[in-house]
Amino acid sequence: MTTEQEKLIAKAKASLDASVYTLDNKTQADLASIRKKALNTQPQASWRRFNAWLPAGALAFCALLTAALLYSPLNIDDAATPIATQQTIQPEQAEQVAMLELLNNPEDLEAVTDPAFYIWMDEVLATEGMDNAV
Repeated sequence: MTTEQEKLIAKAKASLDASVYTLDNKTQADLASIRKKALNTQPQASWRRFNAWLPAGALAFCALLTAALLYSPLNIDDAATPIATQQTIQPEQAEQVAMLELLNNPEDLEAVTDPAFYIWMDEVLATEGMDNAV
């Protein structure tokens, strides 16, 4: 921009700023009446009406119902509780414990799908004297 354009812009800005602060009484009264009229014509706060609470209430009800169904005592799997709380594990429960550990640690699923894992497992079972290696 040239200096003439900058001077013109500064002069226009100063003129507009000055006109805002030097409004005559009639213009101020007109603006005040327009503002009052606009505030009076606005609807009342919508949060007080029933139809504004209906979607929020329905969502809260669905969330509560879902939580009640998912976390009810009837949905707790009691078969895994004795295994998890026992101090010693019986040999027949070892497979159940292994499956429970795999479900609790999804990153261990990579080891289960690795063929080297099965080679290692055969070596471990052979050293323990178990002949049920796959």
